[in-house]
Amino acid sequence: VEAETGNHIWAERWDRELEDIFAVQDDLVQTIVSTVGGRIDAVGKARAIRKSEAHLRAYDFYLRAAAAEDGNTKQDYQRARQYLERAIELDPGLALAHHHLSLVNFLEWMAHWVDDRDKAFADAMNAAKTAIALDDTDSRIHCQLGMLHLSRRAFDEAGQIFEKAIRLNPNDFKAIGLYGLYLAAIGNPEQAIEQFDQAVRLNPLEPSWIRWLRGIACFTAERFDDAIADLRSIREPINEVRGWLAASYAQAGRLDEARTMLEEFLRIAEDDMAVYPGRKLDAWEAYWHGAIEYRDQKDFDRLFDGLRKAGMPE
Repeated sequence: VEAETGNHIWAERWDRELEDIFAVQDDLVQTIVSTVGGRIDAVGKARAIRKSEAHLRAYDFYLRAAAAEDGNTKQDYQRARQYLERAIELDPGLALAHHHLSLVNFLEWMAHWVDDRDKAFADAMNAAKTAIALDDTDSRIHCQLGMLHLSRRAFDEAGQIFEKAIRLNPNDFKAIGLYGLYLAAIGNPEQAIEQFDQAVRLNPLEPSWIRWLRGIACFTAERFDDAIADLRSIREPINEVRGWLAASYAQAGRLDEARTMLEEFLRIAEDDMAVYPGRKLDAWEAYWHGAIEYRDQKDFDRLFDGLRKAGMPE
């Protein structure tokens, strides 16, 4: 059934003897696999014909932006912003473009890639609200709003939004993964790890951010070797990952590796950040509150202690 219109795309009946139940199962699976893909493809072509040229061009720019974001660098996100602004110009009603514009603003705020972080956060919130106003049924859009409320320490509100996202789509690995970060932030890291593992089961080809957030949850649970394994598995990490990895190495007693990773983190940060805080730990507190907003100070203290052991002075 096409959800947007309620039209039937394909239906069939199976009438067999009960003793042939396993044969029916095989027949059913084979028929679905061979039929549904083609039917959906045909409906997609028909829908594409009905779309305006501006909508299709806008959607193309949205896809280009989503691909650019996978690069995880400051320049990649700047390019994504350009694509998204063009998409919204062509089709202001494209909810996913507003959603990803919120993501871009949020990442720029989190990574300190912009001078005016207050504006970046406000822009992220406005874009997320616009996306929800355009499409209240997309679990991904709700997740982004949940992340923003988590970052402003509205823990109850964030939890309700994440739970709504999962109700909208219980199989959305992104909703389940971001709910895992929420659980780590409020002090339930073992439950968070279960959420990340469920997200991986739903999407075995999961994006790198699942490993990033699972690494944070493992660090929070004081499973430092597991945190190292997750964080090291990321091929093109955002620089924040190197900071977590330095702290994880240090808390695991691998101090030489911790110092090396901390130096790499600081070197890249000096080039990337709009305002580089320097090398003293106290000046980095705002940065790490952007990375994850723990509810309990003890969880921040564990991170700061790891960075201190890695060689960052007070």
